[in-house]
Amino acid sequence: MFTTDGIPIEPFHLRRERAEGFFDAEGNYVEYRLEQEGDAWLDSLADGPVVLEPALAARLAAEAGSIGSTGSTAAAAAAAVPLDEDDVAIYKKRIIGMLLPGE
Repeated sequence: MFTTDGIPIEPFHLRRERAEGFFDAEGNYVEYRLEQEGDAWLDSLADGPVVLEPALAARLAAEAGSIGSTGSTAAAAAAAVPLDEDDVAIYKKRIIGMLLPGE
């Protein structure tokens, strides 16, 4: 590696590039996908039921107008019920429907 003004510059090595990928018919370099990278956020969804924090539940309820004039955090905590497996599955399907290929 060469360094110019603190910026590392890696020289082009055709043999190594061909070992790590290939050039398609249009001359674009396509890298081989040897390992599928995991998605920490997506993997965490399988950890268990989703529960909203009381402060977040209170804010969302206030925005929706479902909390009365008291605005107590006890009402917000009561509204923060864990989702069952069917609800989580529905939300996952909605999220997957919004993702683009490769995301």
